[in-house]
Amino acid sequence: MKGSKEAAKFKSLYCEAVDPSYGEIQLCELKAINRSISVINFSYYLKGTIKGSKIQVQFLKRNNGWHPFLYDIQFDTCDLIEKNKPYLANLLFSYVKPFMNINRTCPKPNFVVQLKNYQFDFDGFHKRFPVESGEYGIIVNVLYGSEKKFSGNATLMYSNYRE
Repeated sequence: MKGSKEAAKFKSLYCEAVDPSYGEIQLCELKAINRSISVINFSYYLKGTIKGSKIQVQFLKRNNGWHPFLYDIQFDTCDLIEKNKPYLANLLFSYVKPFMNINRTCPKPNFVVQLKNYQFDFDGFHKRFPVESGEYGIIVNVLYGSEKKFSGNATLMYSNYRE
């Protein structure tokens, strides 16, 4: 957009291995590259099977507290990885997939899931989902049956400075 400057930066990151028998977090790091850029590095050692697990993704916006924003979706993990389904989950996954070590097969036990130097592509996201300036949150939960196995969340500050 001519005459404006946009900036998006991760502010916080939290990871929790709710069930240590299912997997363990090896790395959960938010690294500042400079004043306006931060990246996420994440590594999770998967002890159990991922087949049959579901991922829940929730988006929140801060406005006098955290409120639901855009989507709260849940989908089968292996359907996403192997079949690129459902469409919305695949669209969201396309933002992190280039930074991950997951190919087109569902990971087996004793696999290390990694996300390296992930910088959110807010320009690409903003083209599909027009959002206003503010603080946004994302919560990711991995569920096996009805039990939560992993939980993570991050906050992102987005600013659109008009000149």
